Amino acid sequence: MAIRLAFETTQKMQNLPLKLKSERDKLAASFLKRKALIKRYMKGAPFVRLVDKLSFILGVFLLVFTTFVLGRHPNDHYYTYHCVTVVSLVAFRFYNYRSKGWHYYLFDFCYFGNTLMLLFLLAFP
Repeated sequence: MAIRLAFETTQKMQNLPLKLKSERDKLAASFLKRKALIKRYMKGAPFVRLVDKLSFILGVFLLVFTTFVLGRHPNDHYYTYHCVTVVSLVAFRFYNYRSKGWHYYLFDFCYFGNTLMLLFLLAFP
């Protein structure tokens, strides 16, 4: 029995370099394929989508308009404006994130803080 086990082990050890070489060749081919993909991606021209441009313009407009409302009507209309803005932006973000499967990002602190602010403004003033 010991001779048979020694013979089987010897046979396996002789085939081992061939198996390792084939595995190494597979890994090298996979690596080269990924390297070519990354190189092609890196050579691609950077671009800015229309959605990014519109989001930037809307963000700057909201900053300016929020500052105006806060300065012009600090005690009258700002809280209404803030509630409407936060609800609409978070609803759009929820729809957008839900379609991409990223809806768990809405548990971030800033969304939680804004939800508490809405709760304090609307339910417990």
